[in-house]
Order: sequence, then structure tokens, then C-alpha cells
Amino acid sequence: MEALKNQVSEVFALQREYFLNYMKSAPLSVRKTKLKELKKWILTHEDDICEAIHADFKKPYFETKISEIFPTVSAIRHALQNMENWSSTDSVEGGLGYLFTSSKVRKEPKGVSLVISPWNYPFMLALEPTISAIAAGCTVILKPSENTPHTSALLKKMAEEVFKPEDFAVFLGDYTVSQELLKNSFNHIFFTGSPQVGKTVMKAAAEHLTSVTLELGGMNPAVIDETAGLKDTAEKILWAKGMNSAQTCVSVNEMYVHESVKEKLVEAFMKAEKKLYPKGYVQGEAMSVLVNDHHYLNVKEMLTEALEKGAKVVFGGDTDDAHRWISPTIIIDVPKECRLRNEEIFAPVLVLTAYSDLDHVISEIQKKPIPLSAYIFSKSRKNQKKFLKRIQAGTICVNDTTIQFAQPNLPFGGHGNSGIGKAHGKFGFLEFTNLRAELRQRRGFTSAKLIYPPYDKKWKQLIVKTFIKWF
Repeated sequence: MEALKNQVSEVFALQREYFLNYMKSAPLSVRKTKLKELKKWILTHEDDICEAIHADFKKPYFETKISEIFPTVSAIRHALQNMENWSSTDSVEGGLGYLFTSSKVRKEPKGVSLVISPWNYPFMLALEPTISAIAAGCTVILKPSENTPHTSALLKKMAEEVFKPEDFAVFLGDYTVSQELLKNSFNHIFFTGSPQVGKTVMKAAAEHLTSVTLELGGMNPAVIDETAGLKDTAEKILWAKGMNSAQTCVSVNEMYVHESVKEKLVEAFMKAEKKLYPKGYVQGEAMSVLVNDHHYLNVKEMLTEALEKGAKVVFGGDTDDAHRWISPTIIIDVPKECRLRNEEIFAPVLVLTAYSDLDHVISEIQKKPIPLSAYIFSKSRKNQKKFLKRIQAGTICVNDTTIQFAQPNLPFGGHGNSGIGKAHGKFGFLEFTNLRAELRQRRGFTSAKLIYPPYDKKWKQLIVKTFIKWF
């Protein structure tokens, strides 16, 4: 433990000195070069990335390419194309009260940043915030998840081959490593994970008054009304629940389905299954497995609890204990007190709840913690508008699911229980950026001197009265 403490302190001090003496004032070209080198390494190690993630939880190579490699490379390209605009200094108006002054907002890097990444998308969710930090001019210490050891080891190898430790360093290990890292006064912390651990990170950050970005999760409800295109809806939701075995922070957990289309929607899922998985759910080729025994058993316990209390499986329900696998599953009649209706499932299990009144459903969703994402499938503009106006969520998607995460020009992040701050593109860049106010005043006479003491001059009182009334 003492060795870890010394190593963390050494790297942190190295990055702090490097940032203050070089990176803080380095030209934008330095950041661009780092991102280009990172992109080059990723593109030349695609097979290594696929193999590492497959070794961790049998994620199909194709899925890794579209959900881990593509968005990471795309984020680098997007940053390279837009960094100059994002980092440019903005001039702002001052009004009559600030005659003869000039005011600007300068974008400066916050400094030494800590990224604590999760296991569910172990490559992409480690590097997307890292890309934002590098684009903003920060140094980075990354703590990837111990639950995906092969990918974490590859991230460390990448860091050592592409960067100097004062630029970007990776620390491997369990939660004790995170605890040791959090003892340091970072300038910004970016955490992706559960709300429970997010609270611990925020408490540690508070000790140093460190700013945080918390990307958390939630129940992510989907409303399917009586006007929805059921074939389209079933295909979209099944695709998203099959992707990464629904170990996705924006995955739908509970579907509120209008009672008039409940049976037809289940039938649509059965047809969608034959279309999307004609050869079945071949592990490692069509679907990944759950990440470890602990997570798999936890999901099975949630299912068992619901079934013992009267719930019924109407679609899927297959499990494979030996390989930690659960097929896409729809379960109905789940009592409100069950964990399936109150905890993020993080597995290909969907709770289906029938409804007759949309206003009642919206009220039910409003009673729960604010989700990271919410969805509505509907052809009714009236219902869409009502949902968008009344539902609180980090992101909302109409007539699709999950894809809002990949739109680089949209902010991504939660609200309340589902997170703090935003990620992706310009919004991620700004998380690692201090917006510094700058004002330049002329020498000699200024408009501000008109209201210097003494205050008993009538003309001064008239000036203040005029400004209060008109300016």
C-alpha cells in the first residue's frame, strides 16, 4: 500500500508540474499531436482491442468495432476538427456602465484530471473523457475498471506506448487504487458508474473542492403508446437490449405499454428476434455475456424475486449459468416493490407494465429518481409533446433508443440521481475547461469614477437613479 501511495504521489506531482510549466500555455498544436498519435495507435491495434474485450465478456468483434472503436475514433476526429473553435476566446458586450473597457471569456484548461471509467464499455468510456481532457489541455490519470482486466491492461500498454506519464498515466487495480487516487487534489474528476459509487467520488472531491462530472444511470423508462409502430419499436428496443447484453447506461429497463397493444407488442418482439438473430443468440458472435458471476447472480436474484411474487415471463427467459448469459427477456405483472422496478437492471431484461392513461404513466415516472434517458414510441405529436414537456431526464429520444448517446453535437449526461455535468464534443471539452473572465480597463478617467465617493452630490444620485431605471 505504501508503494502505491508513493507511486500515485509521484505521478500526480509530475503531472502538476508539467501542466503548470508547459501544458497550461502550450499551443493548440501540442494537443492536436497527442490526439493524432492516439488515433493512430487505435487504428493499428483494432484486433488487439477486439480480442481484449472479447476475453473480458465475449463481446462480438463487430459490436466492439461499432460501439467501442468507431465512437472513440470519431470523438478524436470531431475534436481535431473543432478544437480551434471550442478554445477560441469570446468577446462580450459591457454596455454603458463599462464604457472604455473590453471584456473577454478565455477558455483555459483546468489542470490535472482524474478519469475513473466503468467496465461496460471498457475502452470507449475510458477514452472519450480522456479525449475531452486532452483537447482541453489537461493532463490525465486514468483508473479503468478491474472487472475488465484484459481491456484495462491494454489501456495501460497504450498509454505507455503513446504518452509520457506526465501527459497520461494509467493505474490498474481495485477500489483501493481509486481511494488512493481520490486523496489528491485533482483539478477535475470525471467518473462513470453507479449513483452509489458516484456519491463516494463526490464526497472525496468535496474535500479538495474539486469539480466533478458524474455519468451515472437510472431506470430509463420507455412509453409505447397505442399509435406506435410496433414492428419498428420492437426491432429498435431488441437491438438495444441485445447490444452489449444491455450492459448500457441508457438501456431501457421498463416499458410502459398501452393496454390495447400489449399482446401485439410481444408478438412483434418474437418476429424481431427471428429477424435480428436468425441463428440464435450465439455467445461471442451475436451477444456478449454478463461481465462476472457477481453481476449475473444479482440479475438472476432480481428475476427470481419477481417471479416468486407473481410476475410472468412472456418473452425469452433463457439463462446459462456456466457462461453468465441471459437471453433478451420480457417480464410482466412485476409488483412495484420488486427490485426489477426500482433498480437499474444492466442486463437484457425488460419489465412490461400495461397502462390505459398516459398522464398516469407520466406521474409514475415523475415519482422515481430522474433517469439518464427516457423514451417514447408514438406517432402522436400530442403525446410526444406532452412527454417531452413533463418528463425530466438527462436525455430523451423519440421513436428510437440509445442512439442519442452517439450524436456528437448533443450534450450527454444525467440530471440529479443520474449524474452531474455533460460529456461529448464541445460539452465534454467544457467540462475540463475553466471559463476565465477577463476585463481590461483604460487608465485615467473611467465611467466607474462617476460614482466614486463622496456620495452626497445630487448629480451622482441622478446618475444612479437613471441607471437603475433604464439600464
